[in-house]
Amino acid sequence: QHSRAVVTINFSADSRRIVTATGSRGAWRVWSVPEGKPLSVSRQARTSTTFGVFNPDGSLLIITDNEGAQVVEAASNYPVKVELNHAGPCNYAAFSPDGRLLATTSSDATARLWEMPSGKLRSTLSHGAGAVRQARFTPDGRHLLTHTSDGTARVWDVRTGRLAQEPVGTGHVGRIAAGRVPV
Repeated sequence: QHSRAVVTINFSADSRRIVTATGSRGAWRVWSVPEGKPLSVSRQARTSTTFGVFNPDGSLLIITDNEGAQVVEAASNYPVKVELNHAGPCNYAAFSPDGRLLATTSSDATARLWEMPSGKLRSTLSHGAGAVRQARFTPDGRHLLTHTSDGTARVWDVRTGRLAQEPVGTGHVGRIAAGRVPV
């Protein structure tokens, strides 16, 4: 159990584990499914945690917080030396379908694409203003859909780091899901 309220929960791709994270004085923990038994001790985050997600093969875990994102070895639940920082709180993280890229979103009005597992920054996707709340890769991994606090969705070309089309849904998008993007 956590001593504070859980703010995020996510399954591993094989549905055999979940990660839970608390917000204030952030901590995270990995649990077995369906037994519900802790597979690790609760780990303390650098700051308040906002999100946790496994990579597609389940070997890595990303924990987002008020400074950026930490890369965690899923088997040991121990952070590795790769830190993916933003200038503001990190709100969300999503892996590409092949697990080679990670998108992080932030209140600093950017989304960032990182090469995994090295953590090398590939590109910064600037949104101008407003917190970037979510990001989703298309199933083929060629495009990234982002959503900002002003309700705008943007489609990015992952290869170039540029907008693939003009912003859509200005002021009207609440949540996003990604499918195929026609080319």
